[in-house]
This record gives sequence, structure tokens and C-alpha cells, in this order.
Amino acid sequence: MRKRSGFTLIELLVVIAIIAILAAILFPVFAKAREKARMSSCASNLKQMMLGVIQYTQDYDERYPSARWGGNNAYSWRATTSPYVKSTQVFACPSNPDSKAICAGDGFPRGYCANGAASGGNTQPMDQAPQSIASVVAPSQCIGLACITKRNNGDADIWFNDYTAGVGGNYSGSYNHMGMGNYAFMDGHVKAMKPSGTINPVNMWDINNNAATAVITSWVALCETTMQ
Repeated sequence: MRKRSGFTLIELLVVIAIIAILAAILFPVFAKAREKARMSSCASNLKQMMLGVIQYTQDYDERYPSARWGGNNAYSWRATTSPYVKSTQVFACPSNPDSKAICAGDGFPRGYCANGAASGGNTQPMDQAPQSIASVVAPSQCIGLACITKRNNGDADIWFNDYTAGVGGNYSGSYNHMGMGNYAFMDGHVKAMKPSGTINPVNMWDINNNAATAVITSWVALCETTMQ
């Protein structure tokens, strides 16, 4: 009589256990690699948008576009720079599923925000009263655009980041990429940083690079403790 060959139950369980162990080791590696790819794509988006902002300044008396003009959503920074970018998908961060939703005002995805305020102040480059190129003391240390995660009042139409309003005002958490965010600076380069790195040793949201204030410190602390 021929002897039947096959796996015993113990051998099968050992094989399954080995596969499970390998999966537990490799899946996080694959997930990290995918996020790295999305992070690179996000950085490329920011690079294109920031170059669009710089091109805009050459056509408009060396002044940056405003985050939004006069409260009219049709004149957001995205709408005014889109002719230079020529792609609506650039405005959607690949790591933020919510960014694919379209803003009701200007019709663009909402994956990024401009460093500006609606009040027309003078500490951010893309205020309602937009600043000139000359007003930015250190362009390589001043943030222009950033990828975003949320806005505290739940408003879907995210135009700008106003850290001067404090935690109770308009803020956007920039930590989509493994606890980090991509930031485009006024000189055109893009860098991945933790939110806390944007205020220490200098305040990179301020055109004058003033020392970090309690307001922005609390804003960044909130960003880093409410990751989604």
C-alpha cells in the first residue's frame, strides 16, 4: 500500500505562524513606503503652487496674492494662482482624503492653506492686504504655503492659516505625513518639518521672523496633540 504524504496539522500551523510574523514585520514597512511616496507627491504639489505664487508676484507689482480678498471667496489665493499652476489636482494633498472635497467658493480641492489672515495684518505674507516681496525679511525662513489636516471651526472652505488669532481662531494642523507636515517657503523651496520646528528658533510664520509667541506656541502644541 502507498503511503500517503501531506502536511500534518502542526506543520500547517507553523507555516501560518511564520506567514503571520512576516506580514506583521513587512506591512508597516510597506505602509511607511507608501506614505513616503505620498509625502514626496505632496512636496511636489507645494513646489508647483509656490512657484505659481512667485510667478504671480512678477505680474502684480511684486506683491503676493492675498489668502482671500475682501471676503469674496472667488478671489482666494488658489483661484488667483491657478492660471500659473494649470492643474486643480495639485491643490489636493494625497495623504489627506478630506482635501479631495471641493470648496464651495472657488471650486478647488482644500488640501493646502496660505500663510495669511483675513484681517489685513502685517505679520503674514498673504494677508487680505497682501505684502510685498521686500517686506519678507528672510524668504528662506518664512512659510508661504502648508499642507493641512483640519480647521477648528469645521469650515470646509479652508483658505488661510491665521496663527495670530490663537487657538480659538483659524488654525490648520500640518501633520499629515507621519507626524510631520510639508511647508513651502517664500523663496520657493519645500521642507518637511514637525509643527514645533516652524517656531523654534524663529517664528517661520512671521515675515519679520520674530521670536515665537505664546499664541503660536499654544497653536503648535494643539497641532501636535490632536493628530488625526
